[in-house]
Amino acid sequence: MARGRRLHHGVAALVMARLALLSHGGGTIAVPVTATRTFEKLAETHGGQVIRTKYDLHALMMAASKEGVILATDANGNFIFPDFQPAADGMMALIRLLQYLARQETSLSAIASGLPSFSMETRQVACPWEAKGKVMRQLNETYKDYNSDNLDGIKIFLQEGEWVLVLPDPDQPQYH
Repeated sequence: MARGRRLHHGVAALVMARLALLSHGGGTIAVPVTATRTFEKLAETHGGQVIRTKYDLHALMMAASKEGVILATDANGNFIFPDFQPAADGMMALIRLLQYLARQETSLSAIASGLPSFSMETRQVACPWEAKGKVMRQLNETYKDYNSDNLDGIKIFLQEGEWVLVLPDPDQPQYH
């Protein structure tokens, strides 16, 4: 008897990315700055590349409209297949998953078990509205000698494969 297990959103996104890359023989995957860098490792292994976007669905939809993009995902359950439409579609995600698995003649568990391991921790930290700008300026100054990315918030690269992203919430007095 087969037993299933629920995949974390991030793992499900990596599974779909791997299947898309295998099915297309490479291509470009669009993911937000919040997604694990395992996407880059996966794309490199399968002859693809990754483009990073801001953490919002509109930015992903815009990236999905670019030439060569075969999949865009927020790694939080939304999938965009640009050759179908540049918008998230849950039913299409299921159809593509089944199509990709059939083409590769494999199972979901086999693809998931073959993924590189990664870990990620997220949390929200309260911050008064009036202090948000000051916090960002202090982070930029404190970590000016580190490799960083300011596409959305500030992403500071620490050791190999380690990073921290401080992302101000646009609607709440907090950071992610």
